Amino acid sequence: YIAVLNNDAVPEPDWIEKMVRAMESDDRVGMVACRILNQDGTLIDSLGLGAARNGMAVLIGYGKPLDWVSPYSESFGPSGAAGMYRREMLDQIGGFPERFFCYYEDLWVAWQGRIREWRCVLANDAVVHHLGQGTPLTGWKNRQYWITLNKWRTIISCWPSSLIFRYSLVLLWWEILVKVGEIFSGRFIQALTSRVKAFWEWGYWRAVYRNASMGTKVPLKKCRQWMIPSPKLGDLIGRRMR
Repeated sequence: YIAVLNNDAVPEPDWIEKMVRAMESDDRVGMVACRILNQDGTLIDSLGLGAARNGMAVLIGYGKPLDWVSPYSESFGPSGAAGMYRREMLDQIGGFPERFFCYYEDLWVAWQGRIREWRCVLANDAVVHHLGQGTPLTGWKNRQYWITLNKWRTIISCWPSSLIFRYSLVLLWWEILVKVGEIFSGRFIQALTSRVKAFWEWGYWRAVYRNASMGTKVPLKKCRQWMIPSPKLGDLIGRRMR
């Protein structure tokens, strides 16, 4: 098993033990999410990742009180801030995508594992405290650049064509909304460049999907069951979203 922690994440002493216990609950568990709290432990940072219909990676439970209960039966995958993966699964998918550099690598790994029929479970008693955004990016290739680029890389390399078609209007609507925000925030050029780069790489990333789905055929219905509704636009204001 391989455990990952961000440089601004601090686990409680029994974190590893509880994560291993969850991993060993079933042979098809390839990923374990945990209960990540904010730095002072007063609010939930995440109970794993959700895969939204607009392509976003959503931190389940972000900003909720400690007694909040997730409405979802399971997390789609672990947050990259703190999680555990089965080595066999990582070997199958070729490890973490180095091209991503930063952001969305956790959602990509979760998708690649799911396509190969690995499960994710939540170890709710395994606790980590997370500062959040402890690795700021400076320069022209900023946070917005990598988030936009890697979101589209994930969609292209992980979503079946039928799923892209099914949510094409949702994706288009969110692109329009986001572009308006990028114009007013001064991040339009970086975000536009990242989109062009993602679609320029289309052939490479679709080949990654074909390799992942070889020998398996995940039905559209199952993919849709994995996904959660897109966040409300108002919920994104002031939130640490990806």
